[in-house]
Amino acid sequence: MDIKEKKSLSETDICDLFITPAIRNAGWDAMRQIRREVTLTPGPIVVRGNLSSRNKKLKKFADYVLYWEPNVPVAVI
Repeated sequence: MDIKEKKSLSETDICDLFITPAIRNAGWDAMRQIRREVTLTPGPIVVRGNLSSRNKKLKKFADYVLYWEPNVPVAVI
């Protein structure tokens, strides 16, 4: 694939063609250990005086989270 073709790919295409196969080839099980497009937090905490809340409009996302066991994340990509 030449550079011109790579530039026309979307982020999802790049994940499907390059990143996911690399993670699988490294020994991670796609069904049990890899989750894609994961929300990390509901947003940053906003503090005003003694009050605090989360700004839910500014969510943080990860393209991948790798799990050693269920509910035991070990890597964020």
